[in-house]
Amino acid sequence: METDLESAAWKGEPRGHANGTPIWVWLIVLALGALAIYAGYEALGRNQLYQQAEAARAALARDKDRLQANAIDLNRQLDDANKRIEATEAALKQSRADTAAASTQIAGLQAQVTKLQGQVTDLQSKAQGAAAEADASAKQATVALQKEVDSLKAELAETQKKLTAALADLANTKQPGPTAPAAPAP
Repeated sequence: METDLESAAWKGEPRGHANGTPIWVWLIVLALGALAIYAGYEALGRNQLYQQAEAARAALARDKDRLQANAIDLNRQLDDANKRIEATEAALKQSRADTAAASTQIAGLQAQVTKLQGQVTDLQSKAQGAAAEADASAKQATVALQKEVDSLKAELAETQKKLTAALADLANTKQPGPTAPAAPAP
């Protein structure tokens, strides 16, 4: 039982071969062959694109791993740098504290130096005053001693005059006769 459509498709069509294959079948086979060639070409192109995409994905994965390793290394370096910064800041704080303590100590020493310089100045002025007093006392003592020496010399001269006079009187009393008194020695 053939339908009308089927009988119309099979009737009156030219046949390409002696075995009776109609041309439309050959055209379909040719179209399917061309389609298969095109599909193969497309499959090769898509395979090539897939291979390129896989190579790019693998390269991206390598780059991702490398970038992650670099990021880890940079984070480690950042942590190290932060630790060094903290250590430097701690050293700076300690240095500032040491500087402040040294400044305080220097200020105390400067106050002591100023006080001692004042004491030295007072002692120098006292020493100069004492030296001046000693000089004045020495001059007074020298003048007093010179006066005493002069008075003693005068007394000695007076005593020598008396002694000479007494010796002359004694010599006069021992000698019978008049003699002239001896001249006093200067």
